[in-house]
Amino acid sequence: MEADHAAVREAHEKFYAALLAVCSGNAEPMSDVWVHDETVTSAHPMGPWILGWGAIEVTWREFAQAIRNPTQRISGLEIRPLGDMAYTLCVEHWKFTVLGKEVEFSSNATNVYSKTPAGWRIVHHHADKAPSLEAAV
Repeated sequence: MEADHAAVREAHEKFYAALLAVCSGNAEPMSDVWVHDETVTSAHPMGPWILGWGAIEVTWREFAQAIRNPTQRISGLEIRPLGDMAYTLCVEHWKFTVLGKEVEFSSNATNVYSKTPAGWRIVHHHADKAPSLEAAV
């Protein structure tokens, strides 16, 4: 179980490094951390549920075009391996410029991972709504 815990932590860290890259203008690293099929789901701090990798990938590319100057901090990380699935809980703390407006917010986040032949990959990401971000876009 400890090996899975460490591997899920590594997947979590890769996801948040990819998310920081997106907010710095580069969506490419997101492709390496997600399962690429129609079963994956996401909910960002604004907007509706997104279903399927194709639709989710579009959102990362849109964010990469709209967001700049990010700072990111993660707190309260909890890791829960459950066989070939795992989930993490954390609080995302963000400050960045989106569409020319500076925003700062924190969101509770849940990430679900699946153990694949290529390693742990995300199948679900959910971050609570952030009213200050929704108001900026």
